[in-house]
Order: sequence, then C-alpha cells, then structure tokens
Amino acid sequence: MTDNISARASEPETWDSRLEHYRHAAVEVLARHLRTGTRCQACGQPWPCRAACAAEATLEL
Repeated sequence: MTDNISARASEPETWDSRLEHYRHAAVEVLARHLRTGTRCQACGQPWPCRAACAAEATLEL
C-alpha cells in the first residue's frame, strides 16, 4: 500500500507550482462567482460570497 507522502516524494512539487495551481483555480472561481445586485450569481449568497472572498485572498498571495 502506498501512502500519499511516498507518492508525492517521487514527483516533488515546488511552492511556486502549487501557488500557481491555486491562483489558476481562484481565477476560475472568480469567473463563475459574479455579483448580481446584492447576491452572487453562482451560489446565491450575499455578495461578496465566501468563494469569491477566498479566491481574492488566494490571488493576494
């Protein structure tokens, strides 16, 4: 049985590549979670929604 740590050790991921992945995901979230009036178009939460806030925070890294 292979654990996750051993599997990752064979393909080391740098901080920069991991951060780039998170940034790309954040951009995709912001493309879907848009303001429509006082609510988010995607999830219906009050604007700014949790997903948009988390994506914004990720892009600030």
